[in-house]
Amino acid sequence: MFEGPHVLQFPNLVFEKEVKFGSRNSSVYGSSRVYRLDWSQHEDTHKKDYEHWAKTSWAECELEYVPSIPEEYDIWVKGLRFAIPANYLREIRRCSWKAVEEGNHPYPFDTMIRDICCEIRNKYVYVGFKLLADCVYDELTNYFYRKVDQCLISPCLLLKFWNKGTGRGLIRDEDHAKIDSLEKSLKWRGERNMKDDEEAIKIIERFLKVLDEHAEIREKKSFSHQQQYAKIHKQPLTGPSLSEEETPI
Repeated sequence: MFEGPHVLQFPNLVFEKEVKFGSRNSSVYGSSRVYRLDWSQHEDTHKKDYEHWAKTSWAECELEYVPSIPEEYDIWVKGLRFAIPANYLREIRRCSWKAVEEGNHPYPFDTMIRDICCEIRNKYVYVGFKLLADCVYDELTNYFYRKVDQCLISPCLLLKFWNKGTGRGLIRDEDHAKIDSLEKSLKWRGERNMKDDEEAIKIIERFLKVLDEHAEIREKKSFSHQQQYAKIHKQPLTGPSLSEEETPI
């Protein structure tokens, strides 16, 4: 019976302060509690899991841990603050609890059916982080963050979250970080040609370029074990090996 290779681990919401929005922005929410996301436990666990895998399975190879998200965007995500109204907070927490519940549920099926069952879990994760991204707080305007690069917040949060939660070959797809959807948005943004679309396209294109470059570096430093093994032993790697979907990081 399949019990799931990955335990979902959400970052912790840490309360920082309460803010009162200016009179112009207080029609719906007059005030809100502001939080930050503490990713430390999530990151430490993922790094330890990777180092254990590298040491026990590929001790002969020189592998280096590289996070799934480029450093500049990682710093940006960690610096975000969230003004979360009570109704948003309740739903975000509900989604995270349901995602963990679904993630812990055993699925005694073949891979195809199991992946279909996991779509429920993935949707809860997506909705939770999508709601969170809608609550990013802007210190300059004393209101919710509404700059053009807001379109990157949800994908970055999901990318960082799924770094520990699925195989690296699946992180960017429609069921996880939805980077594919972000790439597809370039077409309709170009056709729609609204006020902020030109700037958004530049922001998205740069993000995708940096992400691709980072993926190449990560593949070379963190997952070149098969090539290194073949070079060390001067022979091709034979026998069973972990696919991208099965790699425990």
